[in-house]
Amino acid sequence: MNTSPKSKRESNIKDVEILNALRKAVLEHIGDTQDQKKAIKQLEEQQLTATLKNIGKKLTNAKSTAPKKSKAKTKKLTKSDIDELKKVVDPKFFSKKVSSSKKKVVKKKLQKISKKTRKKTDTKTTETANRPHAPQPKRPVVFDAPRVDTSDERPSSSRVFDSGHLLRKPTLGERFASIFKIKKLIIVFIAITVFIIILLGIFTYKTYSSDTDGKFITKVSLTLNLPALKVNDDALLLADYKNDMASLTMFFENEAANLGANVPTNEEIRTNVINRYIAVLLIHQALEEFNQSVSEDEINTQFEILHSGYADSDELEQIINSLYNWSIDDFIEKAFIPLLEEEKLALILATNPDLNKEKEKEIVSLKNRSNSGESFEELARAYSQDLTAANGGDLEWFSRGQMVQEFEDVAFSLSIGEVSDPFQTSFGWHIVQLTDKDDENDIIRASHILIKNLTVDEFITNKRNNADIKYYIKYEE
Repeated sequence: MNTSPKSKRESNIKDVEILNALRKAVLEHIGDTQDQKKAIKQLEEQQLTATLKNIGKKLTNAKSTAPKKSKAKTKKLTKSDIDELKKVVDPKFFSKKVSSSKKKVVKKKLQKISKKTRKKTDTKTTETANRPHAPQPKRPVVFDAPRVDTSDERPSSSRVFDSGHLLRKPTLGERFASIFKIKKLIIVFIAITVFIIILLGIFTYKTYSSDTDGKFITKVSLTLNLPALKVNDDALLLADYKNDMASLTMFFENEAANLGANVPTNEEIRTNVINRYIAVLLIHQALEEFNQSVSEDEINTQFEILHSGYADSDELEQIINSLYNWSIDDFIEKAFIPLLEEEKLALILATNPDLNKEKEKEIVSLKNRSNSGESFEELARAYSQDLTAANGGDLEWFSRGQMVQEFEDVAFSLSIGEVSDPFQTSFGWHIVQLTDKDDENDIIRASHILIKNLTVDEFITNKRNNADIKYYIKYEE
């Protein structure tokens, strides 16, 4: 049955008054405390049932039957009323004992607020009723009372407040269901994460546990840039390491017939590959320290010299492919460029006096010992780093043009028995003693002591001892 707008408004106002009376009664019973606020909140979260309405009507009727001029006293909640409220509100809120003085203060405050609200509501209702097209009155705001859902889909006795403050409280079953759904999602997420970690662990173990792998794992490790080792943050990629292991294994298998018992084991091949790559990385880093590098022109020039030694242009590529399964580009990158870098570093070490000060000190010491009367021949046998050391440093007879220019100039300027001052060539530091001379044929015989310049091997050994090297593969030094 449809109701007029006026009757709906009056019904709404009546429900508001009932709710206000309930609030007032609760305040009278338990006082203006934090517990009261919780009790009021629980009331607002529940439906305004017919039973609670009846309690509210008793309280409103008690107020309306009082004399106009006398102050109406709010009816106390009966035991049955309290029992009904306990069904909606936590019973602990109705077991509080509040002093009568505090109740009176609260009562006066609420009566004053309620009186102002009634006057304001009655005035607005009267004015609105006299205007045919007047807008609907605003709901009272003293207690932030909610609007009542008057939809025809539900009977009036089961109306539910749909204000943001009066949303239906979820049941215990709904809470458990919600928690279960969240826990289920968390469990699924954790399970997926653990599964991915296990797969990555299996893949990593399989990848690092063998020296050679299939094409798929090699491609994946190359895509992920997995390192085999790092030297001062420069990495040897795992894919390159495995490729070189496969190439050298293939080389020694093909050459097994020629090498015989000299074929290295897999452990020895692994050690050689790792040591070689550490040296290659350290040489490259050393050239960067000296602001040097191998240019493209140097690479092309030297490769043309190498390539010219083969009759057929494809012959070199066929040999490289058959021995190592490399292309020309692989050969240039893995072998040719590192060789050119090593040669450039050797030249830098030979011509840099600051790097050879210790060598110079050593040769000066040997010169002083010779001047002190020690046998030049014995000193050469003990300290010379040349192949002639076994013969006491004897170079036998030689003419001009057979030795490097720096050595020749010094040797031909000496008198028989004289020992030169230390001097340096591309081979290292020398002292020379002239043992015989043939002026007619312009030939001489001399002995020498050689202390070689700082070699690449020595330099790299020193660098390696001070380098930060991290191994991600199996390696025993």
